[in-house]
Amino acid sequence: FRHTLDCSTDSIGHEMFRNPSVVILAASTAEPYINCFAELANVHHLPRPYHDGRYDPNGVRREFLLLHDVFNGPKDFDEARALQRMRDRFGPGCCQVLRLNSLSSEPVVVSDGYKSVGETDDWENVGPTTPFVANAMSKEYGP
Repeated sequence: FRHTLDCSTDSIGHEMFRNPSVVILAASTAEPYINCFAELANVHHLPRPYHDGRYDPNGVRREFLLLHDVFNGPKDFDEARALQRMRDRFGPGCCQVLRLNSLSSEPVVVSDGYKSVGETDDWENVGPTTPFVANAMSKEYGP
């Protein structure tokens, strides 16, 4: 697998299309994320051109993305504290937190004319009001 990855990211010396201009490192709050980020940030995870001297491995911009699952993740997660720990370790401008499953699990009533969870049948009994259907408005538009 590693050989295939290296071959697919190998490039000609004068181009940078197949080499990352930014690396997004993602970890979950379900794991010790500071240690995960530290391991992922090591240069031995970069493609081969960075190891054979063609490109400077320290010149790659790294962004750190912490994923937190609101329902299945740690219940005592403190986003401000986590961001501060990440910024102290990796720098102030490259750390973010993304909350997953953050919407309420409550049913949402949508008033769009279709029956959704929690709606009554009143919406189902409302028919189309176009001039092509016989109703009170159809007399204004002719037969």
